[in-house]
Amino acid sequence: MKPAAVERLFAELKFDRDVRRPPDDRRRVQFRIGWENATVRQRTYSESMLSRLTWHNLGYRFGQRDGAQPIEAMDSVYRILAQAYGPLWVPRSHEDHLLQSYWRRARGRLYVEVPIGAAGGAGVWPTGSTRRRLDAVRFPKASDPAIVRFSSVEFRAHVGSPPVELIEAKPCLNRAAIGQVIAGRDMFRRDYGVEVHRSVVVCGASDGALEWVCSQHEIAVEVVGLPE
Repeated sequence: MKPAAVERLFAELKFDRDVRRPPDDRRRVQFRIGWENATVRQRTYSESMLSRLTWHNLGYRFGQRDGAQPIEAMDSVYRILAQAYGPLWVPRSHEDHLLQSYWRRARGRLYVEVPIGAAGGAGVWPTGSTRRRLDAVRFPKASDPAIVRFSSVEFRAHVGSPPVELIEAKPCLNRAAIGQVIAGRDMFRRDYGVEVHRSVVVCGASDGALEWVCSQHEIAVEVVGLPE
């Protein structure tokens, strides 16, 4: 399995907390045992057991998806997950879970916490400028769909391939979200030198009057539910 496919499958997982410890040989064995429990031993894990992500039940989840595999194949997947252990994004806040729900519907490659506006840098911002972060930027046509943490080199490799979508996530549509999108759109253009083709507020609840305001500024509103 290729790293991009592992990233995509990881982003689709549902769990409440990631309690995995740094990868080592013992956890590689636990990953393999979990995989074989799903395939060879055909055991069934409860929802409460799967709500806390461990290396053991991560192997179980991949075994459910990919079926029985030789040890070499299981270890190959584990190595990809172990290498990505730090960079892989895990939803923690309410807004994170909204982003994950939206991504499951919209797909593409979604980078979270994208920096904009720091003094100097590509945007040549004046002294005293504060670094800010966009909740997410999505590349709908990327061939490697996943939700990942921002990585400057990798992100800039994608940013030249339109379209580009800027996302602000909020539990409820409010005026602050609208202002953040408008400011973020202009600052993103200055920092990265490309146009934003779609600006979106992803929220759990909307407001009719503020949706009208969004329409005046060419901002889409996407109302999503949290993952079940």
